[in-house]
Amino acid sequence: MLLLLVLILVGLIINLKIRIKAISTLLSAFRENPRYPKTLIYLGLIYLNEGDLNSAEFYFQQALKLDKTSGEARYYLGEIYFKKGDKTKAEELWQSIIYLSPDSEWANKATQRLFLLKRTS
Repeated sequence: MLLLLVLILVGLIINLKIRIKAISTLLSAFRENPRYPKTLIYLGLIYLNEGDLNSAEFYFQQALKLDKTSGEARYYLGEIYFKKGDKTKAEELWQSIIYLSPDSEWANKATQRLFLLKRTS
């Protein structure tokens, strides 16, 4: 039992170090090229996966400032608003992806989310 707890603790420490390194690397990359929205999207994804919705929202919004048509940033912002309970805002973002780039991968994902949203409403 003690060995299992030690292994779990070691795993958590390794994951924390990897997370810190990933964030540090992405922030350095952004400083080198502040006009590349994908870096901000990756930062947003790290925070979204951790459940830190406010930090994730910040980075996706910053990515949208650099690329107003980013389907990826819009999609994940929609996910954040959905998780925060603002289904109207989520729906608007997903609809905007379909409008801006109807043949894209993100439009397909947005269509699926809208379908699920309507089924659960």
